[in-house]
Amino acid sequence: RKPHVYLRPRNLYVGIGCRRGTPEGLIERALSEALDRIGASPLQIAALASVSLKSDEEGLLALGRKIGRPVQFFEPHILRQVIEAHHLEESAFVKKTIGVGNVCEAAALKAAQQGRLVFPKTKYTQVTAAIAAGLSQSSASDRDTGRK
Repeated sequence: RKPHVYLRPRNLYVGIGCRRGTPEGLIERALSEALDRIGASPLQIAALASVSLKSDEEGLLALGRKIGRPVQFFEPHILRQVIEAHHLEESAFVKKTIGVGNVCEAAALKAAQQGRLVFPKTKYTQVTAAIAAGLSQSSASDRDTGRK
């Protein structure tokens, strides 16, 4: 019966891979299930992330708008660097199709900067999702300004 305070730093970066034309609802369902699996709140999401080839993917953009979070897009060569640095598993089909064999884990890690995977690539209907934990937005700005 006492009031509670929940501290939920925005420190989760969600990497999303999806088929062309995937509706917002399917992406949102995958996101919700992934967060549930790690016991996280949608309020902890700092950003969504994907490959630059998906920068016009309306379902993904609409979800970003709906939850009020940015969607970051990375060029394939940048994601390849992350794949190599973290020794991520690659899909031959995805690599052949878009030129990089791991979108969701690589994008999540890149967006999280010095983060770590807390939820590995998981397949859903037309969507793959991975979650990396990184610095919260306030921690990142404190680092940039030198505040502690």
